[in-house]
Amino acid sequence: LAGVLSRCSRESDLVARWGGEEFAISTPDSTLPNALRFAERLRQTGQDTPLVIGDLTIKMTISVGVALLGETD
Repeated sequence: LAGVLSRCSRESDLVARWGGEEFAISTPDSTLPNALRFAERLRQTGQDTPLVIGDLTIKMTISVGVALLGETD
């Protein structure tokens, strides 16, 4: 999952592990519509990227939330 998040993120974004299964991504200078599109792209990419461990293939699902800090205009 960390690889999926890193591949989908821009160089200026900060991808960090927040807890056991939680991650946070800071996307500076992003508008709310762009952040929502980014969140959907992350969700879809995670769904489309199976996790393969030996002979086992696991399908991932991702829940995503978006929060805006600062000016909303």
